[in-house]
Amino acid sequence: MLIGATASFVDAVVASGDDVVIADALMPFVPTLLAMGQDAETIDTFMTDLSEVLAPLRPVMVFLDGNAESALSRAVAREGEQWLDWYLGKLAHYEVTPQVTDAASAVTYLRHERAVTLAAVRRQDWGLVLVERADERPRDEVLRIAQRGLKML
Repeated sequence: MLIGATASFVDAVVASGDDVVIADALMPFVPTLLAMGQDAETIDTFMTDLSEVLAPLRPVMVFLDGNAESALSRAVAREGEQWLDWYLGKLAHYEVTPQVTDAASAVTYLRHERAVTLAAVRRQDWGLVLVERADERPRDEVLRIAQRGLKML
């Protein structure tokens, strides 16, 4: 289903003639695959298939990296304490590994998700621009770092 949806997306982009398309958090589906209980080998196979479908678009990932614990705290401040309960329940329902039971284990899981995502993208022929400590930097600095990284590709 994910490969088919991506193929339709690629067809639409190619037909549009656009030079650049931004798909916020659309690719590479790692959180979804982990929630489905997929292991690293299956994710790598999926990524190879996904890369073949995306090849006409020359995919580039701009990864805004940051501190997972700070991100959860900011989300709670923005959305309210009930959001954290909902998010922890969602992750616990998916039975992700490592198992999530509280905020600390969610941080551990998010670090794992980050590692799997970056490793999977690095094994493909995608461009990768990693903006480290994006959560600690002013927005204009994050933008400059991303633009500089894109120019180097």
